[in-house]
Amino acid sequence: MVEVGGSSGIVLEVKAAHSRVYPFETIVLLNRLDMEIDVDICSVRIDSDLVMIVKANEHHHRSTVSKNIEQIAFQLRKQYTKDDVGFSLIEYTDRHHNKKDTHEEWWQWRFNWVGSTPLDGQRYLLSSSKIEKIKTALLMNSSVFQDAG
Repeated sequence: MVEVGGSSGIVLEVKAAHSRVYPFETIVLLNRLDMEIDVDICSVRIDSDLVMIVKANEHHHRSTVSKNIEQIAFQLRKQYTKDDVGFSLIEYTDRHHNKKDTHEEWWQWRFNWVGSTPLDGQRYLLSSSKIEKIKTALLMNSSVFQDAG
């Protein structure tokens, strides 16, 4: 485990990567109550935008992301982007109906940005063409996480 930040609202810790399909990595962020939560993330560049994909870690309920989305967006944008880089946040959920069948959902989060603060997060299901574009980019060229600093 690598200590990356502190209570300043940035990534606290990066844990081991894990995923059967996508290159998710577990990181520790602060939730809306200023408590640490594990969130799985991966990123990819599409055109000039940084697309951050987040999902609830297996140790947390899947609603953890949506309940803390503004805090997650603020911390990820602050840690991984520069001012001139586009930033897009996608929530990925996979629901296991049984051992063989998994249902994936991809949600685009949009915010009203006031300075560097995201407000009023709303999510929309992604179109199949955008999902395919993201999946292709993930499988072909996933980004290595680097601080924007």
